Amino acid sequence: MRSIIQRMTTPRKMKPREDWKHYHRPGNGLLKTEDEIAAELGEHVRTIRTWRHAGIIPGVVLGHRTIRYKLDDVLNALKKRTVREVS
Repeated sequence: MRSIIQRMTTPRKMKPREDWKHYHRPGNGLLKTEDEIAAELGEHVRTIRTWRHAGIIPGVVLGHRTIRYKLDDVLNALKKRTVREVS
């Protein structure tokens, strides 16, 4: 009986840090957050959200509140909207 109580009260040892699971972002780093896209483009985060809601740039919805962007897709969408000079 005593050995059972001792086993129940002994603290559980944690795995060594190198055995922990490592979190990998989906998309192998190709998907960027709103903050990262805003920093890349030199715009405010609110501007990025407005552009996505207006349909100007595409976003990838990963969950209820998780939205990511592909930088190449965003740049291509913005290039399509550039106005060319008429000479």
